[in-house]
Amino acid sequence: MPNNPLLLADIQTYYQWSAQNGINPPQLPAGYVLATDATATGILALRLFDAAYITTGIINPNRLGTGYTGAGNLYLADDGTWKAIAVGGGGTTSNVLIDGGTFTAPNNALIDAGGFI
Repeated sequence: MPNNPLLLADIQTYYQWSAQNGINPPQLPAGYVLATDATATGILALRLFDAAYITTGIINPNRLGTGYTGAGNLYLADDGTWKAIAVGGGGTTSNVLIDGGTFTAPNNALIDAGGFI
């Protein structure tokens, strides 16, 4: 894995490899941009693109996951796909047991109320 930022020796290696393989202009590893550090003032260098560089604007939802439709009825699941939001009916029944007791059914919350003044 190349350094981040790329060191002069790294750049020279890529330039030499490109020249030896007849590639002009020279190629560098994917994902590098000419930028300062993502979170601090600094010198320009070839660095891996970091999400910290995104400070303004709107990211296209298609870049965040697959299956985006633009209809406004989807959520981004942790598997990287846009999924439909369940509407009405069904769902999960949850129980709340306050301050003591036990139960084993799924989807329950145990709240220890403690003392009130």
